[in-house]
Amino acid sequence: MPEGLSDDAARNRAPREGRTRSRDVATGLHRIEERDGYVQFDLACGQGIALFRRSGRAVGELREVRPPAGAVFTYRTEEETACARRGPTEQIWRVRRE
Repeated sequence: MPEGLSDDAARNRAPREGRTRSRDVATGLHRIEERDGYVQFDLACGQGIALFRRSGRAVGELREVRPPAGAVFTYRTEEETACARRGPTEQIWRVRRE
């Protein structure tokens, strides 16, 4: 869930064009179905860390990436890029087996 958004605000955001979004209220798991048939799953950071621990992994580092000023994307709208500058929309997880 983007930092600074309440659970309800994140659940009620409009999905990107061509996507459908559903949320399992019990687990907090977001399912995002892309127009091209791909499916993504999105967990809150705390839930991701718990999932890694249950899987015998440890999180060594978590980086939240923001696009630099002037960056142009072929896969994001200008509005999405502006949103990504206000709060990270991409994450890089460094995980190792314990």
